[in-house]
Amino acid sequence: MVYVGNNGMVLQSGDTRPRFLAVGRDGRLEFDPGIVENLRLERSLDLRTWETEAVNVSSPHMAPVGPGNKFWRLAGE
Repeated sequence: MVYVGNNGMVLQSGDTRPRFLAVGRDGRLEFDPGIVENLRLERSLDLRTWETEAVNVSSPHMAPVGPGNKFWRLAGE
């Protein structure tokens, strides 16, 4: 699993796919989808509850940037 949060902090457990390759301050997310064809981008404020931000995302993807702490993760559909 991969989480992206404050100031571009990336937390990743093991060599997972999909995985983030780069995270820009402007919201640009670059990632390696691996063998997953349909990816869903999810966001969280607390790492407990997750909401779908976008479906069928491809790299690069522009995620909305706003106030508050946000964490991002990619999930296969």
